[in-house]
Amino acid sequence: MDTKNCLADFQIVGSRITQIKLKNDFVVFDISDKTKKKLELTHKVIEIEKDEQGVLHGILSLQINIALTEGKTRFQLLIEIEGCFSCSEGADEEKFQQMLEINGITTLYGIARATIISLTAQAFMSGAVTLPMINVYQYSKRVNEDKES
Repeated sequence: MDTKNCLADFQIVGSRITQIKLKNDFVVFDISDKTKKKLELTHKVIEIEKDEQGVLHGILSLQINIALTEGKTRFQLLIEIEGCFSCSEGADEEKFQQMLEINGITTLYGIARATIISLTAQAFMSGAVTLPMINVYQYSKRVNEDKES
């Protein structure tokens, strides 16, 4: 089957990791019930522009900060990833921004999850950090509520 007619209007053009910081005091990765886990997520729409053909392009930045604490912070990871997305010609800029903040975050979070699993599997003698799945719709809703208050 030719999938050309099935493609979504919203597409990722590319992504890049702009920053990674890692602090690791674990010799062997062993998270106990005493280990506190903290996950912070922030995002920013950096730019939206329309090209000559009327196609919208936008750049989204996603920052994920993870900390594992047992009395003191034993592991901390900061990763910042940017993605460039496009939307078909004639698309509404406000809807495109909403798509960036839902579909774009979902896409970049998935890329970051895979990167973090790979990176931490190499940083620890055994085990890896796997980020939990998040409800991006709820995250976006809370961010917008915080902006309004």
